[in-house]
Amino acid sequence: LINISQDAVQEFQVATNRFSAEYGRSASSVINVVTKGGTNTVHGSFSFFERDKKLQELPATFDESNPSPPFDRQQYSFTLGGPIKKDKLFAFGALEYRDQDGAVLVGIRDVPNQIITRGLAESDLKNLLLNTRLDYVANDSNRVDFRYTFEDAAATDQSKLDRAIGSASYRQSLKNRFHSFMGNWSSVLSTTMVNNFSFSINNFDNSTDPVSTGIQYTFPSILDGTSFRVPQATKQNRIQIADSLTAIVGNHTLKFGGEFQRIESSLDLGVFQDGRIEFVQDFANDDRNNDGVIDDRDLLFAVTLRSQFPDRPLSLEDVNNNYFAFYVQDDWRVSPNLTFNFGVRYEIDTNVKNNSGYAEINPLVASFYSGERKIDSNNFAPRIGFNYSMLNGKFSIHGGYGIYYDRVVLQLITLERGLDGRALPISVRAGNALTDPNGVPIFLDMNGDFLPFAPTFDNPFSGFVLPGAGASGINIIDNSLQNP
Repeated sequence: LINISQDAVQEFQVATNRFSAEYGRSASSVINVVTKGGTNTVHGSFSFFERDKKLQELPATFDESNPSPPFDRQQYSFTLGGPIKKDKLFAFGALEYRDQDGAVLVGIRDVPNQIITRGLAESDLKNLLLNTRLDYVANDSNRVDFRYTFEDAAATDQSKLDRAIGSASYRQSLKNRFHSFMGNWSSVLSTTMVNNFSFSINNFDNSTDPVSTGIQYTFPSILDGTSFRVPQATKQNRIQIADSLTAIVGNHTLKFGGEFQRIESSLDLGVFQDGRIEFVQDFANDDRNNDGVIDDRDLLFAVTLRSQFPDRPLSLEDVNNNYFAFYVQDDWRVSPNLTFNFGVRYEIDTNVKNNSGYAEINPLVASFYSGERKIDSNNFAPRIGFNYSMLNGKFSIHGGYGIYYDRVVLQLITLERGLDGRALPISVRAGNALTDPNGVPIFLDMNGDFLPFAPTFDNPFSGFVLPGAGASGINIIDNSLQNP
């Protein structure tokens, strides 16, 4: 999840296909970013980047009837590396800060004139990146390095839109904070054998909050008020351990290794607490409450949606998983111009199917499950490849076959636990535009005015509950789910 300052990157690698068995959890590409380290010579750098509205033109597709958006970005980057003890201990550090001021296009409901105008609202980004590295050369056979990386990001932007545009109040404020520590020990055991051990701890803390509080007003043409999807908060800790042993035996290069990951997550979701109103018109067209003014108090809406427990957020603890992987592979150099690769990898997740919470499923949907819920334990991934070169290495033919297993994300656990019909029950209530089966309005009299008991803009959640209607439904994980 974490980003690294560009000036701290020494090398960037992309492996696109035919991976060895060493690599897993991907069927498309593997990306490696190698960070810089200190040397026996003191080196440093400073850079400054400026981008301003006055230095750029708007895109050719920009609608000039909209206001011209403000924009400027400043980035500052510093690096410093060198020896602490010559030939033995080296240090390197990089610091980068980005300050970006921008805007998003927003809609403004002009109720007196009954039009939606366009405007701009602040959309800023502040980002701090810190990367430090310490390398220790114990002797010719052992090298240890440590890396600590930190990122702090804050941004303001629109919440998810399912209408053409949102208002300024519909924006959200995002804060992310990352800590990452990694240690690596490389040991030359003999002239033909090398071992590499690594250990890392990663911490991720996110909060997404509305810029204002209140109800979400869903009009046909614009989203106003506050998004029902926020506030949200996520915390995640990941421990990762990996070890690999490489041995050269004749014309075979053998590699054995394994990996363990422990992920612990928790979520705090304040969704649907203030509710959402589904309007059938952008502006009122009649004085339905007979107060002598046509305004939002006269609006017609279809339904309202709100948590049955509006004072209780949805908190999900122990969204955890253990991941194990083991592999063995052999690069067999049959001749100077022909090499075969054989390998197999085995992977297993302990809880991506919510195995730990299966005993607590809602009895109402128990009949939808079939069979037992078991860990997917047959994820064997064989790999085979070859490379044949000719014309002194100027021409080569290569190919291979492999099975690769993708990840099942932990979001599935949160869906089955959180949207089980009990943790986050949603009340869908009738709006004042509701009619009976014959098309006769229920909350309006024969003149089209609100009846005394009608739900209104000022008191929207007073309509009767619509039985069988649910905004979230009940989510279940199929017991036969397997890693794809």
